[in-house]
Amino acid sequence: MSLPEHPEEEVPAGIRASFDHSLQRFEDLRRRLTSNERRILCLEGRLTRDDPTWSHTVGTADAVITAVAAVEIIADQGLSSGTLPPHADGVLARTGLDADDIQRFATSDEQSRMGAVNRIQGHVGEQIALDLINSGHVPVPDGRVARLAASPNQPGWDLDLVDPSGQASTVHAEVKISDTAATIREHFTRYPDVHVVYANSEAAAHFAGEHGYTVVHPGAHFPTGGGRTIVDMGISHASVRDDALSILHGGTHEPLLQKVLTDVPLISLLLIAGRAMGSYLGTDMKESDILRTAGRRTRDVLIASGLGHAATAATSEPITGSVAAVGYLLLGNSIRAARGSIDRAADRFVSARTALATFSPA
Repeated sequence: MSLPEHPEEEVPAGIRASFDHSLQRFEDLRRRLTSNERRILCLEGRLTRDDPTWSHTVGTADAVITAVAAVEIIADQGLSSGTLPPHADGVLARTGLDADDIQRFATSDEQSRMGAVNRIQGHVGEQIALDLINSGHVPVPDGRVARLAASPNQPGWDLDLVDPSGQASTVHAEVKISDTAATIREHFTRYPDVHVVYANSEAAAHFAGEHGYTVVHPGAHFPTGGGRTIVDMGISHASVRDDALSILHGGTHEPLLQKVLTDVPLISLLLIAGRAMGSYLGTDMKESDILRTAGRRTRDVLIASGLGHAATAATSEPITGSVAAVGYLLLGNSIRAARGSIDRAADRFVSARTALATFSPA
């Protein structure tokens, strides 16, 4: 509604009363919201004599939603990182199983599931042995590093222990994960030329003190002589099997609803919905404006969550995903806050200039 062109013109009483009533309703609304904000500040121990400013009250909504979403995403990154072991991708690549195969085995009968676990378990052991050897945690012939056999089905050995300089011939090694000594004995019988076996602690313990076998524990030096050598990797059969089970069940397809409930920060979305409902019931905002604001907040949370998962998957570091997601949320909120401050300052300037032009004498 435009003001009279000349201040001396009378504004009709009905219009003036309606305008005053609207202003009163607006002021009452502002007073209620800022009063609620003051109560929150009191609960936080930040008691203030005056009510918070209107701009502070409005800005708090995005700040709270941003904070809650950030906490949810950080927690989700930490939890999701523990779903699968770090070598899961390498193990699945070696097994030759795709997602459909994993799904089929995970939902089949007990015998099929155990067969799949045993198959996966062997490749888990290979990946663990590779990591432990090349990180220096378990003994290896001096100057050598480990490589996986080119074929995952290579008979008789799983690892090449190579001299990077090429001055020594390659030594082959087998990896065995078992509760008994039977599989290791069978290996030495069938493949006498492959005389190095990396095994879990329970299997290696069966050969302690037995003639014809040398057991080497983590931290010891690899023996220089030949003979049948069993390297205790310092891991348990149960831990390897747990990893295999995690890969089997972690690689299954999740129902869409379960995936949404897992990946989307629900509390922040509920806050957004509550904020939108509060605006609809308690303010004079247009429905289109309420939906646009809620949509923008929802989009930010979902993009941040997706960005966090993508960064975690790309770097294998949950902290990277958390930083990326929170950075996106905080940056977007800061930009909007700055833009809002500029818009409010511009509106006040325009209002002041209009008032001066209208009511000041020429």
